[in-house]
Amino acid sequence: MPLSPILLLAACGTVGLDPKAGDGGAGDTGAAAPVRIDALDPDAAPLAGGTEVLVRGAGFEGEVAFWFGGTEVEVTVLGDDELAVTTPEVHAEGTVDVRVRSDLGEATLADAFTFTDAAGDGGAGDGGSGDGGSGDGGAEGLVSGLVELDYIAVGCPSCFGLTTNLLVDGSAVFHAPTATGWADWMPPAGSCAVDPARTTPTSSFEDVGGHVYLEMGSSVSIDLQRQGDASYLSSGLGSDDYVKNAAYDLSVPDGGDLGPFATEGVIQTATSITSLEPIALFADGSGAFSPLSASAASFSWAPSGTGLDMVIDIVVFNAAGTTQKGEIFCVSDDTGSATVPASAFSSFASGDLAAVYVYRYGYSTATNPVDGSTIEGATAFGALGTATLRP
Repeated sequence: MPLSPILLLAACGTVGLDPKAGDGGAGDTGAAAPVRIDALDPDAAPLAGGTEVLVRGAGFEGEVAFWFGGTEVEVTVLGDDELAVTTPEVHAEGTVDVRVRSDLGEATLADAFTFTDAAGDGGAGDGGSGDGGSGDGGAEGLVSGLVELDYIAVGCPSCFGLTTNLLVDGSAVFHAPTATGWADWMPPAGSCAVDPARTTPTSSFEDVGGHVYLEMGSSVSIDLQRQGDASYLSSGLGSDDYVKNAAYDLSVPDGGDLGPFATEGVIQTATSITSLEPIALFADGSGAFSPLSASAASFSWAPSGTGLDMVIDIVVFNAAGTTQKGEIFCVSDDTGSATVPASAFSSFASGDLAAVYVYRYGYSTATNPVDGSTIEGATAFGALGTATLRP
């Protein structure tokens, strides 16, 4: 997938961050933490919740947290290799990732737990319950895809090994309906997460043909071409392809096993940002890597009050720009200003370098006419800059 506010593997983490505008190596997050999930007993439960599950693994030391999909549940630590948790209530059948975090690190087991009432009234596991499942799959309430369109102005292209100061990217994936969404990992508005775990509903994508299209009226048609893993990516997009504050429709002319389908309003693009402070963070050349105070990391923008969220994403590297040390991901209501708490910088040092994303983030949903499931839409409009951390 391309640069994305949801699937973000920050551009700096991919091509390196170079204070001398070289072509630095990829980010290195270090050795894997000694935390793992080996087994769940049971690995399926009814939607109503309340089922006790034993979690076996390793590294369950100190403060331990556990999630089914995007839902955190209470944990009873039975030992450093075993936990007891209770399933939450969910509102749709599906398979979710499980995730554990302890003082030693974090681990995720993909597609590890299934919520289903299939045995209750004869409904098939892929057809939903008998009180609303339709003949074509009955996937209402489940998520079956993600479509994105992003516009990111790059303040210092050479710092990231890029040759352009504008990244406009479109992408899409389609998959079997799941109970979790692509944005479930994001912190709520008004909060920050340090080193967030970007969990995704699935890594198995459906092939819906060679091309799908994002269209805005009769003036814009964006061709998303199939990649080897059945994800769909754009190429060569420019500023005219991202129309601000506009609805984009999705057209899937082939559809593979799903057959052709079209969905209106899958993306509602974000509105413009006309001013952004501190503007020095988005300077090029000798002005790059301006100071960012860890004790007063304040941002402001205009216009505000759009009803969308603003994201401030700070990816931190060592002073040489060669090793990624961590990330601070904040979501703010669109009030016009936000401050990153000083506590979020506690594991970083003065002189560390940072890639700084600030963008308006939009989320929307549309119905997949094939089975009634939801296709999620995400969009970003903002800038990518650089900074040097200071006290």
